[in-house]
Amino acid sequence: MFLVFLGGFVSAQLGGIENRIDDTRDNVEGNITAVREFTERDRWNFIGSQWKEFLLKNKFIAGVDAFFSKISVVFVILFAKSWELSIEMLFVFMLWLFTVLSLYGYFFFFKAKGIRWIGSVLGAVALAQAKVFYFISAGMYKLVFLKNGYWWNFLTFIVCIGLIVLYLKINKVISKQLEKTRKKRDEHEKDVEFKEVKAFQKGMIQGQG
Repeated sequence: MFLVFLGGFVSAQLGGIENRIDDTRDNVEGNITAVREFTERDRWNFIGSQWKEFLLKNKFIAGVDAFFSKISVVFVILFAKSWELSIEMLFVFMLWLFTVLSLYGYFFFFKAKGIRWIGSVLGAVALAQAKVFYFISAGMYKLVFLKNGYWWNFLTFIVCIGLIVLYLKINKVISKQLEKTRKKRDEHEKDVEFKEVKAFQKGMIQGQG
């Protein structure tokens, strides 16, 4: 019986040791992953801080940064992002602005320009609050600094700016085409209506004659 008890005790201890080994391995793997994530995040933060430090050497930029920092709540409302002097903020602002301009083109069915602008701004704010611009800008920022090198950083930055401008151009082309299609349809409907009225009037005259 003692041997059975001893065997059971040893088995339980080995099982406990095995579980502790598994837990330790999981903890080590988790810690390694956490360190990697921290290192990656720290790298982006360091790169961003270097750019900001360089730009803030300019007195005008420093003054603008100080002013915008005081009204950061406005940026949170409009862009769903606190003000910061960064490339990500530039991407977010351009995406927001070009979305407003794009929506203005799509809202051609509103005759009042004021309503078109209000609708466009509200639409852009809604997309911003949904974090659409944030995720796109974050992806572009990582692409720009994916590799360390002046030419890579510069060329990918230009490409990202070009893509945002292309986004506006495509929307303008589509919205203008939709507006032309709507005008042609309205003109066709008016023409058909005019012909029907003329035919009706002609029938009335012939009936009276």
